[in-house]
Amino acid sequence: MRRVLSVGCAFLAAVALAGCGGSSPEGAASIATNAVVSGEPLAVVELLDLGDELRSTAEFTGRPLVVNFWYASCEPCRREMPLLAEFFDERGDEVAVLGVNMGDPRTVAANFAENHRVGFPVLLDDEGVLSSAMKIGLAPTTLFVSADGTVVEQVAGELTRDELDDAVARIKGP
Repeated sequence: MRRVLSVGCAFLAAVALAGCGGSSPEGAASIATNAVVSGEPLAVVELLDLGDELRSTAEFTGRPLVVNFWYASCEPCRREMPLLAEFFDERGDEVAVLGVNMGDPRTVAANFAENHRVGFPVLLDDEGVLSSAMKIGLAPTTLFVSADGTVVEQVAGELTRDELDDAVARIKGP
């Protein structure tokens, strides 16, 4: 009986994981991943922010930019957000920070941002417009964008402060 339950649980886990991604060219299910977008321009799209204002991603270029994709029930996102909030408080005058919520209802995203003392703008990507344009399938994912709007680096997964500082140094240049 235990073997049947184990096999059944394994099957359900495989189905659940397969649901996180699309399909491979052969039609087999795959797990969601991020494509490499380094060297590509940050997509220019318009999304609503937490205050219900339509904002363009183009507003945030012109200086180094950190773009973080997250959602409220993502545990690594929860752990990472205080780091990003602290970074923005310390260095937001020299480096722009933009949060992109991946599909939470506005109230959930706003409560999350408030609870984590987020001072930087948060855009609501509830239809996946920016996530799809930037080929983001995992959260958290952070894009490091140079002042000219080019993605210099991307990090999938939770950032450390050293990783954040090092990547920002690379987008700021000499």
